[in-house]
Amino acid sequence: MDIKKRSFKFSIKLLEYCFKIYHLKKYEVIIKQVMRSGTIIGANIIEAYAASSKKDFRNYYRIALKSANETNYWLLLLKYFLKNKDVETLLDEVGQISKIIAKSVINLND
Repeated sequence: MDIKKRSFKFSIKLLEYCFKIYHLKKYEVIIKQVMRSGTIIGANIIEAYAASSKKDFRNYYRIALKSANETNYWLLLLKYFLKNKDVETLLDEVGQISKIIAKSVINLND
């Protein structure tokens, strides 16, 4: 599966999870942050494919990687507070996505 599809599917799984726990008002700030950072990963990957230069393409991928790392952080906070198995699955997937994006960024520097 290519990174565009994978990041899109991740966004869907992440949003479904967040919608499920959104009623937990004391975690609202964390939930909103993870929704924002988690969905922007795929958006930046899509933007990269519309980039006007290799430099722009690389920059969008770097931003996507930073967002994936941020998403990992917010998910770790949710894991700490909620102790939920669904978070483990999301953490695993964002970790794999991060590795793919990081490898692409390194290859783009060549």
